[in-house]
Amino acid sequence: MIAHESTASPATAPGIHGAAALAPRGLIERYCTPQAVGDLADPISLHNVRVTRGWCGRGGEADPQIGSDDGHDFAEHLEAAGWRRLPTADPSPRVAFMVFARGDELALAEYREGELTVSERESATRLREHGNNPS
Repeated sequence: MIAHESTASPATAPGIHGAAALAPRGLIERYCTPQAVGDLADPISLHNVRVTRGWCGRGGEADPQIGSDDGHDFAEHLEAAGWRRLPTADPSPRVAFMVFARGDELALAEYREGELTVSERESATRLREHGNNPS
């Protein structure tokens, strides 16, 4: 679970502040930190997609009490915040793929045995803010 106790909801879990904390930027800010994964937390951009890596399994150095027990647990919490689970060929709880689409936000989250990769499409607005041409 993403909380200390299995009965906590995403909106009330310690360290989680509502559904916004589970939106793509919230996941990145919470789990993709240098404290959790060192230099791997530095985002890279490829073809208007920003890819950020982190750790959201239990026992991470950033916060050993908050994290997901497995991929099913991770997916359950993200589904409550508007993410959709993508089917995989591997039904085991070690892997989960989730997609988030709201407004101009589009992101893919991959959970693989505690490792987290969040890939966000750079919106036209965000690209303009950084001086890039969105076309």
